Amino acid sequence: MTDIRPGTNTQAQFFNPKNEAMLDRLLYADFQRRVGGELSEKQNQRLVKTVKHYMTEVYSKNPEQSIQYLNKEVLQSVVPDYLGYLKRNVGPTVGEEDALHTDVSKRFSQLQNDRQGVGVAQPVAPDFRINLEAEGPTPLSRFEEIKKIRGMEAARETESR
Repeated sequence: MTDIRPGTNTQAQFFNPKNEAMLDRLLYADFQRRVGGELSEKQNQRLVKTVKHYMTEVYSKNPEQSIQYLNKEVLQSVVPDYLGYLKRNVGPTVGEEDALHTDVSKRFSQLQNDRQGVGVAQPVAPDFRINLEAEGPTPLSRFEEIKKIRGMEAARETESR
């Protein structure tokens, strides 16, 4: 980490509390718009810490650059980092769909539509039910009849022996 004590004019202006407050306000307003409401105290504290972190990192990599360049780099670094934090802790923001979920959802819907569009007519299954109202003997009466015939055949067999 770099020593952030004001030594140069650019360093003093970049790490000036007014400059940091300006970056905080810009980012806070942007994230309020993205979230659709106020940030919680925890979220706001995380945003302030993230801004401080990136201010230090950007200045350590580019100490010779102008304040405008440094501020732009901080803004470009904080936004994706903080969006990732918000998504991890609160899920997708209101009105924003997860891109991966959208792609998978669209692809699944398309696949389902493709499968349904090429419909092959399924044959009707045969009806194996027994019609109890049909004319003719009932299964029970047929059973009794067959039982009587077998009994008579058995009696004949014993007589012929």
